[in-house]
Amino acid sequence: PDIKEVTAASASEPPAFLELFAGAGGLTAAVARLGLPAHKPVDIRSTQGEVIDLAVGDLLDPRVYSHYVQLTRKGRVRWLHGGPPCKTFTKARRCDKFGSSRVLRSERHPEGLPGIKDQRVRDANLLVKWFTKLARVVHRCGGFWSVENPERSYLWSFGPIVALAKLQGASFIVGDQCCHGGLYRKPTGWLTTAPFLQRLAARCPGPPAHPRHPALEGWATAPEGRRCWLTELAAEYPQDLCDSIAADYSRFALAPPRTTRRLIFSTGSKFEDPLDTTRRQAREADNATCIGGLRDPTRSLRKVPGWYSVGIEIAQVLRDVLAADPAGMDTLLAAIGNPEGNTQSETLITGARKAISTVLQVALPTARRTLWAAALSKVVALSGHLDVSVPGWLATSTPLGITRPIPCH
Repeated sequence: PDIKEVTAASASEPPAFLELFAGAGGLTAAVARLGLPAHKPVDIRSTQGEVIDLAVGDLLDPRVYSHYVQLTRKGRVRWLHGGPPCKTFTKARRCDKFGSSRVLRSERHPEGLPGIKDQRVRDANLLVKWFTKLARVVHRCGGFWSVENPERSYLWSFGPIVALAKLQGASFIVGDQCCHGGLYRKPTGWLTTAPFLQRLAARCPGPPAHPRHPALEGWATAPEGRRCWLTELAAEYPQDLCDSIAADYSRFALAPPRTTRRLIFSTGSKFEDPLDTTRRQAREADNATCIGGLRDPTRSLRKVPGWYSVGIEIAQVLRDVLAADPAGMDTLLAAIGNPEGNTQSETLITGARKAISTVLQVALPTARRTLWAAALSKVVALSGHLDVSVPGWLATSTPLGITRPIPCH
């Protein structure tokens, strides 16, 4: 099915379970069997052993990913779950009697060994980064999220996952899948905010309760006949595990969201979390609260009401000067960029200065070409502006040559 159709159809549905990197979709099937809302599970390709209709889509495609960004933004996901591909993150990559697999990561370099130029590593890193962003959206919308990988996966040391683990309510659960109907012991880690996953924290009791489990190593034959690593075939969750998780989830599926906070979305698929303040956001917040600057002059005027009355008086006398010489503005504009100016423009400027001097009751500048510090000082005083030190900069040629600290008000 087309990803757009899946997303559009789910827009009118209640918040539902969404499984990414779903494989055969066993967990989604278990949720659906209980009559709980569930979006179609997503994977890059259909699988012969799939137990529920998949939404086939590549999350590396920005168009596909953006659909799920919109889905999560609108609060349409109650629980987001994903087991990112562990082929490059696994510590099982090695050389042994079964074959050779190049080591791609290490504890020191979970993002990839220096010098590694492997597209699989880059793709896996991007998938994880994008999944963690979706998880953050779900988190702020009051939903649950969970990430699954082998217990000893390098994924747990990867930066975006480490950052995700710091979110409020996140916990790391470790357990063996053999305790939930799995043939192999398969120690597995689950990073999650979902309280209904706590049952997964169970370890294999060993004999006699559990027989000796076969080793999860070597080669096997996939259902479609191709040769693959045995770990790939064991990637699907045992049905008992899926059913037990779904049953525990049923108590939370239709409950109201835990909390709802506003998210700020920027261009593309990126989003900003107002609770995770970046340096840029902090700077923008300072710009929004300060009085001066040209970020938003009208906001500055509202914060210094005296600017209106003073500005109106100055504007009126300037209008009177221009009314006496209607062509004066054109002459003045033509003189811009000309170091010598012209007689007419100088006459207009002199008239404007005299008019402002009269309304502000301030002396005219002594030099023809100078910054009129006295006039700005009087405007600041009359308006009640707090930056009383700024006019002094004009008189001393600062801030080009600052010789003492600038006071902050």
